[in-house]
Amino acid sequence: MVEITPDRDIRCNHLFLRLRWHTEGRGTRDEAQVAQEDLFQGVLAADRMVTYPFRLTLPYEPWSYAGHYINIIWEVVAELDIPMGLNSHCCQLFIMAPPDSVIYR
Repeated sequence: MVEITPDRDIRCNHLFLRLRWHTEGRGTRDEAQVAQEDLFQGVLAADRMVTYPFRLTLPYEPWSYAGHYINIIWEVVAELDIPMGLNSHCCQLFIMAPPDSVIYR
């Protein structure tokens, strides 16, 4: 769920939600956008919290990985496309793992 509480009225072309992954570490950076949804278009009112639920289908790979030479990082990004202004965005990292795996923290 995406929650937004603007401190002023904001006209936005789009509120995009993107599912993507990228590599970090040695070698050339690799990245891919797996999915994108347009959650909202219009005016967000000042001091009024709005929520936008979403559902994304995850692909089978690549899985998250943390190694000596390379890491595979998954994230969900919410971005406000603001006309004639700086876009605002927020991202949340997560671990993408096979469904039968056990992750210890």
